[in-house]
Amino acid sequence: MKPVKASLKLVKGLLLLLFLVFLIAAYILFIPSTNQGGTLRIGRNTRIEQLCDTLDVKFGLNHSIVFNAAARFMGYSSPKPCKVNIQQGMSMYEVLRLLKNNSRQTVDIVIRSGWTREQLVHYLASRLEPDSALLFAALNNKSLLQSLSIDASILPALIIPDTYNFYYATSAEEILLRMARAGMSFWQKKNITADSALKVYSLASIVEKESQRTDERPLIAGVYLNRIKQGMKLQADPTVNFALGQWRALLFKDLEVESPYNTYKYYGLPPGPICIPSVQAIQSVLSPAVHNYLFFVAKGDGSGYHRFSASDTEHYRNIALRKKELLTPR
Repeated sequence: MKPVKASLKLVKGLLLLLFLVFLIAAYILFIPSTNQGGTLRIGRNTRIEQLCDTLDVKFGLNHSIVFNAAARFMGYSSPKPCKVNIQQGMSMYEVLRLLKNNSRQTVDIVIRSGWTREQLVHYLASRLEPDSALLFAALNNKSLLQSLSIDASILPALIIPDTYNFYYATSAEEILLRMARAGMSFWQKKNITADSALKVYSLASIVEKESQRTDERPLIAGVYLNRIKQGMKLQADPTVNFALGQWRALLFKDLEVESPYNTYKYYGLPPGPICIPSVQAIQSVLSPAVHNYLFFVAKGDGSGYHRFSASDTEHYRNIALRKKELLTPR
């Protein structure tokens, strides 16, 4: 009987020890554990051990053995790409639940007009898993479009401002394809060919930067189309800004910058768009106001509107009026 009693004591001891271990683990799992908050980004192929190290170093969430065991128990043994906000004082269980709930995280991507391609890439990289280098490579990947029988020449005109929903882990190539399909659909609905789409998009990007007043954009589009018809240079300030890489008031010397985008030096449209134009700016090029204006200059009253003229003599008068308005106290 003594060996039996000894065995029972051993079993009871082991059960008690396991119970104490369980209590300690449960305590560790549910007490506030993160000593600071912040953003956690999990990339592709991240191992649970790497995740534990990041949580420990960045948020003070240690006890990796407990975390690893709890993660496997909750079906989260393989971390999924996501971007989450960790709050100070969260428990290990709350962190795990947050990560598990975002295993197939989706993100609304709002592409805004007026952005340059660099601004677009920076925004996408801040919201989705691919980094800037991968996104730049994808957005210039003409062969990817050609493999899907999409005319690669239209690539710069395929980014249409809209709200897109992506999985956080969407690859850079799939991001391009999604936007490319949406862009192709946009132009097809308007019965615009690839060659014409790029020209319309490029001019619309200039119109976008010329005025924030949507009601006068058809007038501005009409001015540039009139200048093209008469064989005049566009002489669009925003194209010089783009060439300089600086969006500021221009100096006379800036107009001499050597760039194919400098429409003060070269005739016709620039090689491509200088920004992402709004749908409204695109429509203003497709349906411009009909007039005989060849010039315009911003008013000096702070309204954001412009004065239009058909002759250089009238244009110079408008410039003088602008200078006078700028000197007039408001």
